[in-house]
Amino acid sequence: MIHKEPLASYLKSRAFLGALGLAEGEPVVFSLLGQGEYNVNYSFIHPRTGKKLVLRINTGSQMHLEDQIGYEFTALQYLAPSGRTPKPLFCDRERGLLVMEWLPGRTLDYKTDMDEAAGILRKKRMERGAVDFDFAECKILLDEKGRPEALVPRERNAATMLIEDFMLAANETVAEDYYWQQIPFLYRTHEKPDEEKIRRFAILINNFGYSLHIGNGEVHPKEIQKLLSRAVGTPEEAMLSRLALRSMKQAKYTTDCVGHFGLAARYYTHFTSPIRRYPDLQIHRIIKENLHGRLGEKRLSHYGKLLPEAAVWTSSRERLAEEAERETEKAKKVQYMERRIGEVFDGVISGISNYGFYVELPDTVEGMVHVSELDGDYYVFDEAHYELVGERTRKRFKLGQPIRVQVVAVDRYLKTIDFLPVREF
Repeated sequence: MIHKEPLASYLKSRAFLGALGLAEGEPVVFSLLGQGEYNVNYSFIHPRTGKKLVLRINTGSQMHLEDQIGYEFTALQYLAPSGRTPKPLFCDRERGLLVMEWLPGRTLDYKTDMDEAAGILRKKRMERGAVDFDFAECKILLDEKGRPEALVPRERNAATMLIEDFMLAANETVAEDYYWQQIPFLYRTHEKPDEEKIRRFAILINNFGYSLHIGNGEVHPKEIQKLLSRAVGTPEEAMLSRLALRSMKQAKYTTDCVGHFGLAARYYTHFTSPIRRYPDLQIHRIIKENLHGRLGEKRLSHYGKLLPEAAVWTSSRERLAEEAERETEKAKKVQYMERRIGEVFDGVISGISNYGFYVELPDTVEGMVHVSELDGDYYVFDEAHYELVGERTRKRFKLGQPIRVQVVAVDRYLKTIDFLPVREF
Protein backbone atom coordinates (compact mmCIF):
# COMPACT_ATOMS: atom_id res chain seq x y z
CA MET A 1 0.00 0.00 0.00
CA ILE A 2 1.41 3.42 -0.94
CA HIS A 3 0.88 6.25 1.53
CA LYS A 4 1.31 9.90 0.73
CA GLU A 5 4.08 11.67 2.59
CA PRO A 6 2.71 13.61 5.59
CA LEU A 7 4.50 16.73 4.43
CA ALA A 8 2.76 19.00 6.95
CA SER A 9 4.58 17.08 9.69
CA TYR A 10 7.97 17.70 8.08
CA LEU A 11 7.57 21.24 6.71
CA LYS A 12 6.47 23.57 9.46
CA SER A 13 4.99 26.92 8.49
CA ARG A 14 8.01 28.83 9.85
CA ALA A 15 10.63 26.43 8.53
CA PHE A 16 12.80 27.53 5.60
CA LEU A 17 11.21 25.18 3.05
CA GLY A 18 7.73 26.00 4.34
CA ALA A 19 8.36 29.71 3.90
CA LEU A 20 10.00 29.07 0.54
CA GLY A 21 6.94 27.11 -0.58
CA LEU A 22 4.72 30.11 0.08
CA ALA A 23 7.19 32.46 -1.55
CA GLU A 24 7.59 30.35 -4.68
CA GLY A 25 4.05 29.03 -4.96
CA GLU A 26 2.85 25.47 -5.10
CA PRO A 27 4.23 23.70 -8.18
CA VAL A 28 7.50 25.57 -8.61
CA VAL A 29 9.19 24.01 -5.58
CA PHE A 30 7.21 20.94 -4.69
CA SER A 31 6.94 19.41 -8.15
CA LEU A 32 10.61 18.53 -7.68
CA LEU A 33 9.80 16.43 -4.61
CA GLY A 34 7.76 13.93 -6.60
CA GLN A 35 4.27 13.46 -7.90
CA GLY A 36 1.88 10.70 -8.82
CA GLU A 37 2.23 8.79 -5.53
CA TYR A 38 -1.47 8.34 -4.97
CA ASN A 39 -3.30 6.14 -2.55
CA VAL A 40 -7.05 6.26 -2.96
CA ASN A 41 -7.35 5.69 0.79
CA TYR A 42 -5.50 8.94 1.55
CA SER A 43 -3.73 7.72 4.70
CA PHE A 44 -1.29 10.15 6.29
CA ILE A 45 1.04 8.67 8.94
CA HIS A 46 2.66 11.01 11.46
CA PRO A 47 6.45 10.48 11.33
CA ARG A 48 6.93 10.54 15.12
CA THR A 49 3.75 9.23 16.77
CA GLY A 50 2.75 6.82 14.02
CA LYS A 51 -0.85 8.06 14.24
CA LYS A 52 -2.89 8.14 11.06
CA LEU A 53 -5.05 10.82 9.53
CA VAL A 54 -7.25 8.92 7.09
CA LEU A 55 -9.79 9.92 4.51
CA ARG A 56 -10.68 6.55 3.05
CA ILE A 57 -13.34 6.45 0.37
CA ASN A 58 -14.37 3.05 -0.88
CA THR A 59 -17.26 0.64 -0.67
CA GLY A 60 -16.21 -1.13 2.50
CA SER A 61 -12.97 -2.07 4.17
CA GLN A 62 -11.02 -1.63 7.38
CA MET A 63 -10.96 2.02 8.38
CA HIS A 64 -8.51 3.68 10.72
CA LEU A 65 -10.32 6.33 12.75
CA GLU A 66 -7.60 7.96 14.84
CA ASP A 67 -7.57 11.71 14.16
CA GLN A 68 -10.63 11.17 11.97
CA ILE A 69 -13.53 13.56 11.64
CA GLY A 70 -16.17 11.42 10.04
CA TYR A 71 -15.39 11.70 6.35
CA GLU A 72 -15.76 7.96 5.89
CA PHE A 73 -19.47 8.04 6.77
CA THR A 74 -20.21 10.86 4.33
CA ALA A 75 -18.30 9.08 1.61
CA LEU A 76 -19.87 5.68 2.19
CA GLN A 77 -23.39 7.04 2.22
CA TYR A 78 -22.57 8.87 -0.98
CA LEU A 79 -21.21 5.75 -2.63
CA ALA A 80 -23.59 3.09 -1.36
CA PRO A 81 -25.95 1.71 -4.03
CA SER A 82 -29.57 1.17 -3.12
CA GLY A 83 -30.02 -1.68 -0.66
CA ARG A 84 -26.34 -1.95 0.24
CA THR A 85 -25.99 0.29 3.27
CA PRO A 86 -22.69 -0.26 5.12
CA LYS A 87 -23.01 -1.62 8.66
CA PRO A 88 -20.26 -1.37 11.32
CA LEU A 89 -19.40 -4.78 12.80
CA PHE A 90 -17.17 -3.65 15.63
CA CYS A 91 -15.25 -0.59 16.69
CA ASP A 92 -12.07 -0.62 18.73
CA ARG A 93 -11.33 3.03 19.53
CA GLU A 94 -8.11 2.17 21.35
CA ARG A 95 -6.65 0.64 18.22
CA GLY A 96 -8.53 3.17 16.08
CA LEU A 97 -10.04 0.45 13.93
CA LEU A 98 -13.50 0.08 12.47
CA VAL A 99 -14.42 -2.91 10.31
CA MET A 100 -17.23 -2.43 7.80
CA GLU A 101 -19.10 -4.82 5.56
CA TRP A 102 -22.15 -4.66 3.32
CA LEU A 103 -25.42 -5.91 4.84
CA PRO A 104 -25.79 -8.72 2.26
CA GLY A 105 -22.35 -9.91 3.47
CA ARG A 106 -19.56 -10.71 1.09
CA THR A 107 -15.78 -10.67 0.96
CA LEU A 108 -14.31 -7.39 -0.24
CA ASP A 109 -12.71 -7.58 -3.67
CA TYR A 110 -10.55 -4.47 -3.93
CA LYS A 111 -10.24 -4.53 -7.70
CA THR A 112 -13.95 -5.02 -8.32
CA ASP A 113 -15.25 -2.83 -5.52
CA MET A 114 -12.86 0.06 -6.09
CA ASP A 115 -13.71 0.05 -9.77
CA GLU A 116 -17.43 -0.04 -8.94
CA ALA A 117 -17.06 2.81 -6.44
CA ALA A 118 -15.11 4.91 -8.94
CA GLY A 119 -17.80 4.27 -11.54
CA ILE A 120 -20.51 5.47 -9.16
CA LEU A 121 -18.56 8.63 -8.36
CA ARG A 122 -17.92 9.31 -12.05
CA LYS A 123 -21.57 8.74 -12.96
CA LYS A 124 -22.80 11.13 -10.26
CA ARG A 125 -20.28 13.76 -11.35
CA MET A 126 -21.35 13.51 -14.98
CA GLU A 127 -25.03 13.63 -14.07
CA ARG A 128 -24.63 16.95 -12.31
CA GLY A 129 -22.81 18.37 -15.37
CA ALA A 130 -19.04 18.14 -14.78
CA VAL A 131 -16.96 18.90 -17.88
CA ASP A 132 -14.30 16.31 -18.67
CA PHE A 133 -11.55 17.66 -20.93
CA ASP A 134 -9.40 14.91 -22.41
CA PHE A 135 -6.56 16.60 -24.29
CA ALA A 136 -3.81 14.65 -25.97
CA GLU A 137 -0.60 14.74 -23.92
CA CYS A 138 2.87 13.41 -24.59
CA LYS A 139 5.82 12.48 -22.44
CA ILE A 140 9.15 13.81 -23.70
CA LEU A 141 11.80 11.11 -23.32
CA LEU A 142 15.34 12.46 -22.92
CA ASP A 143 18.73 10.84 -23.37
CA GLU A 144 21.53 11.00 -20.79
CA LYS A 145 22.50 14.47 -22.06
CA GLY A 146 18.98 15.88 -21.80
CA ARG A 147 18.24 15.76 -25.52
CA PRO A 148 14.75 14.67 -26.59
CA GLU A 149 14.73 11.17 -28.03
CA ALA A 150 11.02 10.53 -28.48
CA LEU A 151 7.55 11.91 -27.85
CA VAL A 152 5.35 9.19 -26.34
CA PRO A 153 1.56 9.58 -25.95
CA ARG A 154 0.52 9.82 -22.30
CA GLU A 155 -2.39 7.41 -21.91
CA ARG A 156 -5.31 8.13 -19.63
CA ASN A 157 -6.10 4.55 -18.71
CA ALA A 158 -8.63 2.99 -16.34
CA ALA A 159 -6.22 3.16 -13.38
CA THR A 160 -5.58 6.87 -13.95
CA MET A 161 -9.30 7.59 -14.13
CA LEU A 162 -9.99 5.57 -10.97
CA ILE A 163 -7.41 7.60 -9.05
CA GLU A 164 -8.87 10.85 -10.41
CA ASP A 165 -12.37 9.84 -9.31
CA PHE A 166 -11.29 9.22 -5.73
CA MET A 167 -9.12 12.33 -5.63
CA LEU A 168 -12.02 14.52 -6.72
CA ALA A 169 -14.32 12.91 -4.15
CA ALA A 170 -11.74 13.51 -1.41
CA ASN A 171 -11.30 17.15 -2.41
CA GLU A 172 -15.05 17.80 -2.44
CA THR A 173 -15.62 16.02 0.87
CA VAL A 174 -12.96 18.00 2.72
CA ALA A 175 -14.09 21.31 1.18
CA GLU A 176 -17.72 20.76 2.20
CA ASP A 177 -16.81 19.75 5.74
CA TYR A 178 -14.66 22.80 6.39
CA TYR A 179 -17.08 25.15 4.69
CA TRP A 180 -19.79 24.21 7.19
CA GLN A 181 -17.36 24.36 10.10
CA GLN A 182 -16.72 28.00 9.07
CA ILE A 183 -12.99 27.65 9.63
CA PRO A 184 -10.57 29.80 7.56
CA PHE A 185 -9.64 27.64 4.57
CA LEU A 186 -8.26 27.68 1.02
CA TYR A 187 -10.68 26.63 -1.71
CA ARG A 188 -10.12 25.86 -5.36
CA THR A 189 -12.50 28.15 -7.21
CA HIS A 190 -13.61 28.14 -10.83
CA GLU A 191 -16.04 30.96 -11.54
CA LYS A 192 -18.76 31.00 -14.19
CA PRO A 193 -17.60 32.02 -17.69
CA ASP A 194 -17.80 35.63 -18.80
CA GLU A 195 -21.08 36.26 -20.66
CA GLU A 196 -19.46 37.90 -23.68
CA LYS A 197 -16.87 35.14 -24.07
CA ILE A 198 -19.45 32.37 -23.89
CA ARG A 199 -21.66 34.14 -26.48
CA ARG A 200 -18.73 34.44 -28.89
CA PHE A 201 -18.00 30.75 -28.34
CA ALA A 202 -21.64 29.86 -29.11
CA ILE A 203 -21.54 31.86 -32.35
CA LEU A 204 -18.30 30.23 -33.41
CA ILE A 205 -19.41 26.63 -32.83
CA ASN A 206 -22.62 27.37 -34.69
CA ASN A 207 -20.49 27.59 -37.85
CA PHE A 208 -19.56 23.95 -37.29
CA GLY A 209 -23.15 22.81 -36.84
CA TYR A 210 -23.18 22.84 -33.03
CA SER A 211 -25.30 24.84 -30.62
CA LEU A 212 -25.10 25.89 -26.98
CA HIS A 213 -28.08 26.80 -24.82
CA ILE A 214 -27.52 30.05 -22.93
CA GLY A 215 -30.15 31.22 -20.44
CA ASN A 216 -30.14 34.72 -18.93
CA GLY A 217 -26.59 35.27 -20.10
CA GLU A 218 -25.31 32.15 -18.35
CA VAL A 219 -24.44 28.64 -19.43
CA HIS A 220 -24.65 25.53 -17.26
CA PRO A 221 -21.59 23.23 -17.34
CA LYS A 222 -23.96 20.44 -18.41
CA GLU A 223 -24.42 22.24 -21.75
CA ILE A 224 -20.69 22.28 -22.40
CA GLN A 225 -20.48 18.63 -21.36
CA LYS A 226 -23.22 17.72 -23.88
CA LEU A 227 -21.48 19.72 -26.61
CA LEU A 228 -18.17 17.91 -26.11
CA SER A 229 -19.95 14.55 -25.96
CA ARG A 230 -21.54 15.21 -29.36
CA ALA A 231 -18.13 16.06 -30.81
CA VAL A 232 -16.39 12.85 -29.66
CA GLY A 233 -14.78 11.07 -32.61
CA THR A 234 -15.21 14.00 -35.03
CA PRO A 235 -12.36 15.93 -36.73
CA GLU A 236 -13.29 19.02 -34.73
CA GLU A 237 -13.29 17.31 -31.30
CA ALA A 238 -9.92 18.65 -30.14
CA MET A 239 -10.63 22.09 -31.57
CA LEU A 240 -13.99 22.39 -29.77
CA SER A 241 -12.47 21.24 -26.49
CA ARG A 242 -9.72 23.84 -26.81
CA LEU A 243 -12.17 26.64 -27.67
CA ALA A 244 -14.47 25.64 -24.79
CA LEU A 245 -11.56 25.78 -22.36
CA ARG A 246 -10.49 29.20 -23.65
CA SER A 247 -14.02 30.53 -23.16
CA MET A 248 -13.87 29.71 -19.44
CA LYS A 249 -12.14 31.54 -16.64
CA GLN A 250 -8.99 30.22 -15.02
CA ALA A 251 -9.32 28.35 -11.75
CA LYS A 252 -7.69 29.97 -8.74
CA TYR A 253 -7.32 29.74 -4.97
CA THR A 254 -9.68 31.77 -2.79
CA THR A 255 -10.81 31.91 0.82
CA ASP A 256 -14.45 32.09 -0.28
CA CYS A 257 -16.13 28.85 -1.31
CA VAL A 258 -17.97 29.88 -4.47
CA GLY A 259 -17.86 26.52 -6.25
CA HIS A 260 -16.11 24.99 -9.24
CA PHE A 261 -17.87 25.55 -12.57
CA GLY A 262 -15.93 22.95 -14.58
CA LEU A 263 -16.62 20.21 -12.05
CA ALA A 264 -20.17 21.42 -11.36
CA ALA A 265 -19.20 21.23 -7.70
CA ARG A 266 -20.57 23.46 -4.95
CA TYR A 267 -17.58 22.75 -2.70
CA TYR A 268 -14.03 22.10 -3.87
CA THR A 269 -10.48 22.38 -2.59
CA HIS A 270 -7.05 20.92 -3.31
CA PHE A 271 -6.41 18.40 -0.54
CA THR A 272 -4.75 15.40 -2.15
CA SER A 273 -1.30 16.63 -3.21
CA PRO A 274 0.54 18.29 -0.30
CA ILE A 275 3.82 16.95 -1.65
CA ARG A 276 3.65 19.15 -4.76
CA ARG A 277 1.15 21.96 -4.06
CA TYR A 278 1.52 24.54 -1.34
CA PRO A 279 -2.26 25.17 -0.82
CA ASP A 280 -2.75 21.45 -0.06
CA LEU A 281 0.06 21.58 2.47
CA GLN A 282 -1.45 24.66 4.08
CA ILE A 283 -4.89 23.12 4.55
CA HIS A 284 -3.29 19.95 5.94
CA ARG A 285 -1.84 22.14 8.68
CA ILE A 286 -5.30 23.60 9.36
CA ILE A 287 -6.94 20.16 9.42
CA LYS A 288 -4.31 18.77 11.82
CA GLU A 289 -4.63 21.73 14.17
CA ASN A 290 -8.41 21.40 14.11
CA LEU A 291 -8.30 17.65 14.81
CA HIS A 292 -6.00 18.20 17.79
CA GLY A 293 -8.14 21.04 19.19
CA ARG A 294 -5.49 23.69 18.63
CA LEU A 295 -7.54 26.10 16.53
CA GLY A 296 -8.20 28.70 19.19
CA GLU A 297 -9.02 32.33 18.56
CA LYS A 298 -5.35 33.21 18.10
CA ARG A 299 -4.77 30.56 15.41
CA LEU A 300 -8.07 31.35 13.67
CA SER A 301 -7.06 35.01 13.56
CA HIS A 302 -3.64 34.00 12.20
CA TYR A 303 -5.16 32.00 9.34
CA GLY A 304 -7.78 34.68 8.71
CA LYS A 305 -4.95 37.12 7.95
CA LEU A 306 -2.61 34.69 6.19
CA LEU A 307 -4.91 32.85 3.80
CA PRO A 308 -6.28 35.72 1.65
CA GLU A 309 -2.74 36.78 0.76
CA ALA A 310 -1.64 33.16 0.30
CA ALA A 311 -4.56 32.53 -2.06
CA VAL A 312 -3.66 35.44 -4.33
CA TRP A 313 0.06 34.68 -4.23
CA THR A 314 -0.17 30.94 -4.91
CA SER A 315 -2.63 31.56 -7.76
CA SER A 316 -0.16 33.94 -9.41
CA ARG A 317 2.74 31.54 -8.88
CA GLU A 318 0.67 28.72 -10.36
CA ARG A 319 0.28 30.77 -13.56
CA LEU A 320 4.03 31.33 -13.61
CA ALA A 321 4.76 27.63 -13.09
CA GLU A 322 2.36 26.63 -15.87
CA GLU A 323 4.00 29.10 -18.25
CA ALA A 324 7.45 27.76 -17.34
CA GLU A 325 6.27 24.22 -18.01
CA ARG A 326 4.80 25.19 -21.39
CA GLU A 327 7.99 27.01 -22.42
CA THR A 328 10.14 24.05 -21.39
CA GLU A 329 8.00 21.64 -23.41
CA LYS A 330 8.09 23.97 -26.43
CA ALA A 331 11.89 24.18 -26.22
CA LYS A 332 12.27 20.40 -26.11
CA LYS A 333 9.80 19.89 -28.97
CA VAL A 334 11.69 22.39 -31.12
CA GLN A 335 14.92 20.55 -30.34
CA TYR A 336 13.22 17.27 -31.23
CA MET A 337 12.00 18.61 -34.61
CA GLU A 338 15.45 19.94 -35.57
CA ARG A 339 16.37 16.45 -36.72
CA ARG A 340 13.19 16.17 -38.75
CA ILE A 341 13.52 19.14 -41.09
CA GLY A 342 12.34 18.07 -44.54
CA GLU A 343 10.06 15.30 -43.21
CA VAL A 344 6.32 15.25 -43.97
CA PHE A 345 3.58 14.78 -41.36
CA ASP A 346 -0.20 14.66 -41.21
CA GLY A 347 -1.79 17.11 -38.80
CA VAL A 348 -4.84 19.19 -37.99
CA ILE A 349 -5.29 22.97 -38.12
CA SER A 350 -5.43 23.99 -34.46
CA GLY A 351 -5.44 27.79 -34.65
CA ILE A 352 -5.94 30.57 -37.21
CA SER A 353 -5.00 34.25 -37.32
CA ASN A 354 -4.52 36.95 -39.93
CA TYR A 355 -0.86 35.94 -40.42
CA GLY A 356 -1.39 32.20 -40.93
CA PHE A 357 -2.50 29.07 -39.15
CA TYR A 358 -1.13 26.56 -36.65
CA VAL A 359 -0.98 22.83 -37.31
CA GLU A 360 -0.86 20.26 -34.51
CA LEU A 361 0.69 16.86 -35.18
CA PRO A 362 -0.50 13.63 -33.48
CA ASP A 363 2.45 13.82 -31.05
CA THR A 364 1.23 17.31 -29.92
CA VAL A 365 4.01 19.21 -31.72
CA GLU A 366 2.58 22.47 -33.06
CA GLY A 367 3.99 24.58 -35.86
CA MET A 368 3.04 27.57 -37.99
CA VAL A 369 2.14 27.89 -41.68
CA HIS A 370 2.67 31.57 -42.52
CA VAL A 371 0.15 33.17 -44.85
CA SER A 372 3.00 34.20 -47.17
CA GLU A 373 3.67 30.50 -47.84
CA LEU A 374 0.16 29.96 -49.24
CA ASP A 375 0.74 30.22 -52.99
CA GLY A 376 -1.74 30.96 -55.74
CA ASP A 377 -3.98 33.44 -53.95
CA TYR A 378 -4.26 36.23 -51.39
CA TYR A 379 -5.78 34.90 -48.18
CA VAL A 380 -7.94 36.96 -45.83
CA PHE A 381 -8.75 36.06 -42.22
CA ASP A 382 -12.51 35.64 -41.66
CA GLU A 383 -12.66 36.18 -37.89
CA ALA A 384 -16.36 35.35 -37.58
CA HIS A 385 -15.83 31.86 -38.99
CA TYR A 386 -12.18 31.38 -37.97
CA GLU A 387 -11.10 30.75 -41.56
CA LEU A 388 -8.48 31.92 -44.01
CA VAL A 389 -10.23 32.44 -47.35
CA GLY A 390 -8.59 32.90 -50.75
CA GLU A 391 -10.00 36.03 -52.44
CA ARG A 392 -9.86 34.56 -55.94
CA THR A 393 -10.14 30.79 -55.50
CA ARG A 394 -12.30 30.91 -52.32
CA LYS A 395 -10.14 28.10 -51.00
CA ARG A 396 -10.51 27.79 -47.22
CA PHE A 397 -8.30 26.78 -44.33
CA LYS A 398 -10.39 26.28 -41.19
CA LEU A 399 -10.11 24.96 -37.65
CA GLY A 400 -10.11 21.19 -37.35
CA GLN A 401 -9.21 20.69 -41.01
CA PRO A 402 -6.77 17.81 -41.70
CA ILE A 403 -3.66 18.89 -43.59
CA ARG A 404 -0.30 17.44 -44.65
CA VAL A 405 2.74 19.60 -43.92
CA GLN A 406 6.50 19.55 -44.29
CA VAL A 407 8.90 20.77 -41.60
CA VAL A 408 10.95 23.58 -43.19
CA ALA A 409 12.57 25.43 -40.27
CA VAL A 410 12.91 25.64 -36.49
CA ASP A 411 14.16 28.42 -34.21
CA ARG A 412 15.53 27.43 -30.80
CA TYR A 413 15.63 31.03 -29.56
CA LEU A 414 12.02 31.87 -30.47
CA LYS A 415 10.89 28.25 -29.83
CA THR A 416 9.02 28.14 -33.16
CA ILE A 417 8.52 25.50 -35.85
CA ASP A 418 7.67 26.43 -39.44
CA PHE A 419 5.60 24.19 -41.69
CA LEU A 420 4.79 24.30 -45.37
CA PRO A 421 1.62 22.76 -46.84
CA VAL A 422 2.34 19.75 -49.04
CA ARG A 423 0.72 20.08 -52.45
CA GLU A 424 -1.43 17.18 -53.52
CA PHE A 425 -0.93 16.21 -57.19
